[in-house]
Amino acid sequence: MAEPAELAVNAAFEHLGIDATLDPDGAALPVLLIPDQRSDEVRFGGLNVQDDRGLYEIRASEWGAYTRQAVLLIAGERRVVQSVSTPDRLRLKRLLNTVAET
Repeated sequence: MAEPAELAVNAAFEHLGIDATLDPDGAALPVLLIPDQRSDEVRFGGLNVQDDRGLYEIRASEWGAYTRQAVLLIAGERRVVQSVSTPDRLRLKRLLNTVAET
């Protein structure tokens, strides 16, 4: 039986997640992502710079052994994972910092 925290994470992804494909040129795994709502604007004095990164949460079970440079296909846009962090102490999710593939 799943732990309560795992059930809550799964419910959040099922309710809020968007469809994506992990490794579209290889395994082509369907996954659910939750866009992170952190600010994408950086201020330097009076200058505002818009960041083109995209932050997405993914369930650790879906991320598996993938690492940096993995490709996600999200709504027809290919994005490359630049870094991966673990935002929760139970290690149920990963936070993916992505940029558009060039």
